[in-house]
Amino acid sequence: MSQEKRQWLWARLEDLARQAEHSVRFTGFLDPAEQMEAKAFFNQNKQVNFAFNGGYLEAERKIAIIYPDYIEPKNIELPLANLIITWNERFNSPNHRDFLGALLGTGLRREVIGDIIVGKGRCQVIIFTESGSFLEFNLTEVGKTPVKASLEPLSSLEVPPRKVKVIKATVTSPRLDTLLAKAFGLSRSKTIPLIKGGQVKLNWQEETNPDRKIDDGDILSLRGHGRATVKSIGGKTKKGRLNVLLERWL
Repeated sequence: MSQEKRQWLWARLEDLARQAEHSVRFTGFLDPAEQMEAKAFFNQNKQVNFAFNGGYLEAERKIAIIYPDYIEPKNIELPLANLIITWNERFNSPNHRDFLGALLGTGLRREVIGDIIVGKGRCQVIIFTESGSFLEFNLTEVGKTPVKASLEPLSSLEVPPRKVKVIKATVTSPRLDTLLAKAFGLSRSKTIPLIKGGQVKLNWQEETNPDRKIDDGDILSLRGHGRATVKSIGGKTKKGRLNVLLERWL
């Protein structure tokens, strides 16, 4: 994240935090890197109560909820809904990029749109209710595919389990270049220029140091290849190598 974007986000959070002394306030949808920045802000401003919610447990994009002491988080009504988009699969099969392009093409800002979950003939978009109401009547086409949009309560959301490929391997050390190679089936020599070239993110932040130590729970992202989670590192083989368990997102 650029310094300019970080400063803008912190200024926005400071403004919302002041308003939240007497009422609940919400940010727009934040990507994972922005969520990490928001956590850093809240940790420095401990008088502020906060929580993140993206509509379901494993949501990638989430809003921050900022609220005063006298309000119980469970009593806060989220300003979110589930926009269900359907189409006839005989015409076409739009993908995630098609849906995002169509949504932004209506003039909406990215911050009002959460995760987009594409299925067969049906797409679910977690969205601010007000924006969803607009799309319900104005979204009629995705790409060249005719669609119908219906705004439903967030409780109607159906999230399929994430598909992953489990990878068990051994490494000499828990370095970024080594684990990246195991996660995406590359040679270590090929991962080094990718890392130094800015094509790799560690926990949603660009990382250009191949020697960076990796820990349990870290998320690796490689441009053009996807993402992988480091589930565990530990336990040595008889030859002194480390056992690692990775899950690559499919």
